[in-house]
Amino acid sequence: MSIVDEVVTFLVATERDKYPVRKPIPSADLTNREQAMCKKIDFDPEDAAFLKRITLSPLQLLEFGYDDDNLAIGIFSVTKEENARTVIREHQDRFLEAGKYLFIGERYFDGCQLAIAHTCTDPFRIMELACTNGDSYCMMTDDLVAKVREWHKRFGIRIKGIGYNFCEAEILDRNIDYRSLSEEVGAFCPGAFSQHISSLEEEIRSTGTIRIHWDWNDAHVSSRAHLKVRSVPVPVAAPRANVMQQLAQAWSSFQYRLLHRGMAASSISQ
Repeated sequence: MSIVDEVVTFLVATERDKYPVRKPIPSADLTNREQAMCKKIDFDPEDAAFLKRITLSPLQLLEFGYDDDNLAIGIFSVTKEENARTVIREHQDRFLEAGKYLFIGERYFDGCQLAIAHTCTDPFRIMELACTNGDSYCMMTDDLVAKVREWHKRFGIRIKGIGYNFCEAEILDRNIDYRSLSEEVGAFCPGAFSQHISSLEEEIRSTGTIRIHWDWNDAHVSSRAHLKVRSVPVPVAAPRANVMQQLAQAWSSFQYRLLHRGMAASSISQ
């Protein structure tokens, strides 16, 4: 073993001893900050405890807007995407009946937001607040919302995921022309599939889900979608609010990684 290996081994052992594995957080174990946050936006503490129990991660405000005019419509926590999908599958109906919307929010490299909106159950409105768009293809929020509303009228959808540059919806009426729909989705969102239209058709048919996302890099590899798009899209500067929101999300993701390595990140922020 080299000197470098010995030093790394020593540091890893030291950190492991310094930050012992954290035990699961009890359902009612909300910090003072989280309790104050719930009180501030009149959010049900039981829902907050539920979210923290199933994610084992700190809670954050789900807010949109500009600077001091941010609108908080609920809370979110960060978890693995597989866990978020399971929770939504098992609990979204219950929250809808209670006048709340449970959905996947912004996605990170190692997880995603699991959010509960308590003041807005209209997913189209949430998309507007999140400014969901495909600006790398000059696809603005109004365009996207109009298309998703059209799909909802035609065959019914249940929106499961909403983010700055993506949307995911479950198809309610499965008796549809999947080939036609896949061509429509591919034309609307070239980033929705990676090889050929038949791959997208099979994905939609097997999952019963429409997943659309606009990645800046997709605009430069449009040939894979066999569609004509502008080769050099004009960049659109993100509003300051989006930058601040991304910073807050990055901090949440950082806390999540530390927490699940046995490091009590919440104590850092307090």
